[in-house]
Amino acid sequence: MVYIVGNENYNGEVAQGENLALGFQASYPGSEPSTIRIQIPSQPDCCSEVEVTPPIPTAAPGEGCPTCCSTTSITSEWQGNFIGEFNIPITKRVTGGWTVEIYFTAPVNSLTLYNADMIGTLNGNKVYQIINRQHNEDFNPGEDNYQGFQATISGSTPTFHVYMVGQPQCCNNICGTPGPTTTEVPQQTDVPDPEPTDDLVSATQPAVQTETPESPTTDTPDQTDAVSFEQTVVLTGTSEAIEQTDALNPHTTETPEPEQKTTTVSIPTIPANISYAYDDVLYKSILFYEAQRSGALPENNRIPYRGDSALDDAGDDGEDLTGGWYDAGDYVKFGHPMAGAVTVLAWGLIEYKSGYEAAGELNNMYDCIKWATDYFLKCHINENEFYAQVGDGYIDHAYWGRPEDMDLYRPAFKVTKENPGSDVVGETAAALAATSIAFQDFDSVYAATLLSSAKELYVFAKTSEGKYSDTITNAAEFYRSTGYQDELCWAAAWLYMATSNVTYLTDAETIYDMHGLSSKPWAFDWDDKKAGVQVLLYKLTGDVKYKTDVETFITGWVNGNDVGYTPQGLAWRIQWSPNRYSANVAFLALVAADLGIQRDSYQTFAKQQINYMLGDTGRSYVVGFGVNPPDRPHHGSSSCPDTPASCGWDDFNYDGPNPQILYGALVGGPDINDNFENDRTDYIQNEVTCDYNAGFQSSVAGIIKLLIDESND
Repeated sequence: MVYIVGNENYNGEVAQGENLALGFQASYPGSEPSTIRIQIPSQPDCCSEVEVTPPIPTAAPGEGCPTCCSTTSITSEWQGNFIGEFNIPITKRVTGGWTVEIYFTAPVNSLTLYNADMIGTLNGNKVYQIINRQHNEDFNPGEDNYQGFQATISGSTPTFHVYMVGQPQCCNNICGTPGPTTTEVPQQTDVPDPEPTDDLVSATQPAVQTETPESPTTDTPDQTDAVSFEQTVVLTGTSEAIEQTDALNPHTTETPEPEQKTTTVSIPTIPANISYAYDDVLYKSILFYEAQRSGALPENNRIPYRGDSALDDAGDDGEDLTGGWYDAGDYVKFGHPMAGAVTVLAWGLIEYKSGYEAAGELNNMYDCIKWATDYFLKCHINENEFYAQVGDGYIDHAYWGRPEDMDLYRPAFKVTKENPGSDVVGETAAALAATSIAFQDFDSVYAATLLSSAKELYVFAKTSEGKYSDTITNAAEFYRSTGYQDELCWAAAWLYMATSNVTYLTDAETIYDMHGLSSKPWAFDWDDKKAGVQVLLYKLTGDVKYKTDVETFITGWVNGNDVGYTPQGLAWRIQWSPNRYSANVAFLALVAADLGIQRDSYQTFAKQQINYMLGDTGRSYVVGFGVNPPDRPHHGSSSCPDTPASCGWDDFNYDGPNPQILYGALVGGPDINDNFENDRTDYIQNEVTCDYNAGFQSSVAGIIKLLIDESND
């Protein structure tokens, strides 16, 4: 039997004197193959070594009793789904990996694991075998193996117990000699996690995660999504029956289960007597994104001064490119910052869905990001072509008026295999992958569509490397890219979170190491994803090296070593939109705190920064919210009077409030001394963009969840 394997993109070259190390798992009937030989064409047929390591043990048939003192619980359930968790106290040392078998009293259709991998099922899907991940393969006596999962079912919710191979079993009913103990956990405040389908799979999370991870499930994507075959390794064995498989599947008998209690998830409630009406902030921030809509507006349009616009936006061959968001106060649709905003918004929805639920804005949030992702799907016209911009920045900036009235030349700019844009394409892949996770419990068919496009875009970005602003020079004056490796890593990490295909994680970690993404970032924004990558990879792997990188970056903002602070407390990175940079780091700090990193100081920092923007200094920086808010944002459509009055540069220069209120828009912010001029012509302090609001809105959702959690303690 001969197997032929090929390299990944990142290891296609091996220099003379280096070693090529590969790992694989095989199953076989009968005895172990006596000889395994490896041959690389064009290399001498000598000096290669094969080390055979024993497989992680699995339970023998009939070993269905639970591990002593193990506890199980079902924390929530809804139609066709439930969320479960178990805890196994470790009494015997575990090194090099472990196997756990989960015994259900009725068949379970699918299982999504948060911190382990599934290797097989038995007894008609009544028994699931799971194994460790790399970061949690070892346990010492006295420690606990805690795992959570989401399951889909066709009937009523089953009870279950667990057995960890190698740990003592108890087949009676008392801890120490008895069987399973089922505990009831406190009622969760978050709404149920996404409903899995065949197209999405959950990501890993460290056990310290305080919110149930959003965890859609899917079939593993084809390995050709992320592999190029340039060198060949041939593995041969004397057995004719070596097969590639996930694990051995011993027969296991069914074990009766005791009755198990369940809890019901309720919609969370925002506590009273809080600093600000954060639910109103979410409501108005979503309204801002609705004010930015391009294309044919829906019948339920909530922005009275906005109507259909840019209905002729099209590609070179007439492709429909209507829709999406206008970037700022102008009317160019810049794909890179738009995609960056969507990724951060979707991440915030994944992490802090309960915040949107409590604010009554969950459905509006789905509509919000879908408006942009629908547009991205239109822009992805084939596997190696993507429209990354509609509108000429120079022509557009010479116009001041309503988007409904504009009659401008609006060219469409695309990136191709020959004229690449790995950054914008990679960011869009990340945005679609993240949104597919967020949408899984709302519209699983749409989520699958997003994920399919994300996979294809990632391959395009990885195989045709280059900066989009080198290809689309019109974008360089406005959104010049500084690089694309961070977006490739970002996209790979999000695809791993969406699919659990380890190929994507391998790509992300390799890019991270090869291209210095562990270095301290300057900031987190539409162009520089390093800080977000660091948090996301720690979330996915629990690897302490990512935790160290996260702390290095965020702590430098919290303690002021890496950024200045205004006298009244804003972490001030730069004159151009300091609010945006501070809000973005506040969001990362909230996520990091939920992962157990410097919880108190990071949460305090996030609340202080967002509250500064909401009015702690005596003025709000959010249009239409709070005390003394800005009322003259640098924004074309809201500066125009009601129709049929005309609108033009006289309205730009008008020394008075905008006739229309651009609810929810976060303006750029003050100077280093907290000085702010409420002046439409000052586009540095009064600019508004889709990018500015993304981290801010996600932070507000995170603060709502934090307040709910604190009120329940």
